[in-house]
Amino acid sequence: MERSTLYSISENGDAITCHLCGATSSNTNDIQRRYCGQCHRFLDDVESAMAQGACPDCGARHFRPGPRGGASQNIECRRCKARFNVTWYFGHLIFAERIEREIEGGSRWPEDWFP
Repeated sequence: MERSTLYSISENGDAITCHLCGATSSNTNDIQRRYCGQCHRFLDDVESAMAQGACPDCGARHFRPGPRGGASQNIECRRCKARFNVTWYFGHLIFAERIEREIEGGSRWPEDWFP
C-alpha cells in the first residue's frame, strides 16, 4: 500500500483515499494523478511541499543531498527515503520532480559521498 501524509493507495492499487476529507475514489484518473474530487486538489503536489521544505510523502524536513548537475540537486528524505530532483534560484523553488528511490531501481547513493 502506498502512503503519504495526504493520501493512501489501496494494496491492489484500485482506490485512493484522501486523508484530508476521508473520501475514497476508484476513478483511474484520480488514482494516477493523486487527485481528490471531494477536496478538488492534487494530493501529490511535490512542488508545494518542497517549497515549504517538507517531504510530500511523510512531512519530514530533513533531506540528504545526492548527485547534482547544473542548477539541479537530487535530494533524499532521511525519514522515508523518497527522492526528488530540485532546482532553487535565489531561495525560490523553480522546479521539483519525484525520482526513483533506491528500492524502486534508483542508483545507490553511498553515505560517505555527501555527509
